[in-house]
Amino acid sequence: MIKPSHVEPHQKYVESLDGIRGIGCFAVMLTHFHFTHVNIPFTFGVIALHSFFIMSAYLITRNLLKERHRSGSFLPFFKIFYIKRTARIFPVYFLYLFIVIVLFCGLKVLVPGNPLNKFGVVAELKHYGWMLFTFLYNLKVQTVVWKGLKDHLGLIFPHLWSVSLEEQFYFMVIFMLWFCNKNMLRIISILFIVVIPFVRIYGYHVLGHQTNDEFLRTLTIIQSPYYQFDSFFYGIAMAVFDVKKSKKWIYVFYIMLAVLLGHAVINAYMNSSKEHISIFLALRDDEYFYKTYGIYFLDIAMNIFCCAWIYCVMHFPEKFPLFSNKYLVRFGVLSYGMYIFQFLILAVGATITAALMYFLHIPAFPAELTGFILYVLLNYYLAKWINRRVEIPIANYKNKLLKKQYAKQPSA
Repeated sequence: MIKPSHVEPHQKYVESLDGIRGIGCFAVMLTHFHFTHVNIPFTFGVIALHSFFIMSAYLITRNLLKERHRSGSFLPFFKIFYIKRTARIFPVYFLYLFIVIVLFCGLKVLVPGNPLNKFGVVAELKHYGWMLFTFLYNLKVQTVVWKGLKDHLGLIFPHLWSVSLEEQFYFMVIFMLWFCNKNMLRIISILFIVVIPFVRIYGYHVLGHQTNDEFLRTLTIIQSPYYQFDSFFYGIAMAVFDVKKSKKWIYVFYIMLAVLLGHAVINAYMNSSKEHISIFLALRDDEYFYKTYGIYFLDIAMNIFCCAWIYCVMHFPEKFPLFSNKYLVRFGVLSYGMYIFQFLILAVGATITAALMYFLHIPAFPAELTGFILYVLLNYYLAKWINRRVEIPIANYKNKLLKKQYAKQPSA
């Protein structure tokens, strides 16, 4: 199989990891497309993001440990890392921001009363645009809570917090992996894995005194680095500890999956009874995520599940053939572009759904299913075009830059 553009030429390509990315991206898209009567648990979307964080930390740590032996000093080590990360993250991310700004701000100027104004893009950019451009957008909700500001919750940018969180991790990990040996990395990983859950629990209760809005409280916990960096340290731990191949990880995978699904269903049932709402609404909505004692164990269970998931598909691919399926792997190869552009295309899918319901009088579920399928297909083919026209050319240019950087390094 030809290596995708996000895989370095000298790296071994494990296609099943792209299978995880593919199913994770699909889960996020399905979570964000709100059906009226039937929805998957919000937990699935959060699990997908945790799997992205842990996989990213694992692969980056493993590669940087090898890179450290090749680099004679910190400057080329730093330069090579940021050439790779900038080429991977920046082009698609800033292309999305550029398109959104031109589309929505341009229409607001040219057609002041256009219906796209309801997406709140201009207000969002005015108050929090600087966070989007400095990769601090994951701190937006925390800022809203602390300062009592108006949220200005736009409908086009809400998913970009995860890119900011990853960029903050990248800034930290490059220094940590240069200055710490493997034993020190093991100690630091264990420290973060043990301490951050207590910080998260404490923060959740403190936030309860700062806001009565459970939605903002939940998002603050999910998006803030000081509450979620333990996910990345699970990935680092996977890279620095010598874990023996064992089928016990398969049992861990299924046990943690049962725990997460069980809590999602029980939590939804209890909140639907208490709030007198649909059980599917309680399954879907963010604000119910940490209810029923979820704050005490959900993130830990998701992190352990994701580690087991990644380990199992890497070491027991014959028992998890789904993740090597060529269509799912292809979906995973395009997952970054699909993730970034999802809310812009989601607006198209939602508009099609509304048109089918109100003009053609198609019942809600078939109209929503049609809108969702079109949303996925449009997003897939847009990401495919972006991959061919943007990501691959930039990856080729990046490889040329890396060759020059490696040529400057003294021979081992």
